[in-house]
Amino acid sequence: MAYSNPAAEYAAHETILRMMLKGLPLADARILVLGLEQPADIPELGRREVVSFAHALAHFGPEVEVYDPTIDPIEASRETGLQCLIQPPQEGVYSAIVLTAAQHRLPDLGRQGLRALCQPDAVLYDLYLALFSHHADAAS
Repeated sequence: MAYSNPAAEYAAHETILRMMLKGLPLADARILVLGLEQPADIPELGRREVVSFAHALAHFGPEVEVYDPTIDPIEASRETGLQCLIQPPQEGVYSAIVLTAAQHRLPDLGRQGLRALCQPDAVLYDLYLALFSHHADAAS
């Protein structure tokens, strides 16, 4: 089920623009969204925002995958219409990785672990930072 959220749609456009500026093709791209269920202490970024963002990304053509080890991926896929990974993500295949506030659940990953999941020149995008802060640059 897709939810309309203008801020999440804007963040999706920004992610795609950053990919295009780096010369990354969209047609065969794979984008990984890390985290679906958000911590209770961050109520302003919930499942609806992440789902809306992921669906907005998919409209541009890339394959969007969600990984969150704390969810039932089959049920979450059914409920959201998103492709939720059962196994941890593959290394070296993603054109972009989107961090949500839930990436704290992956403490062993770190920046080096995130980069291992990426293709060269991939975009790392912090969805929470983009939606709820005044920082100008939310991605790399």
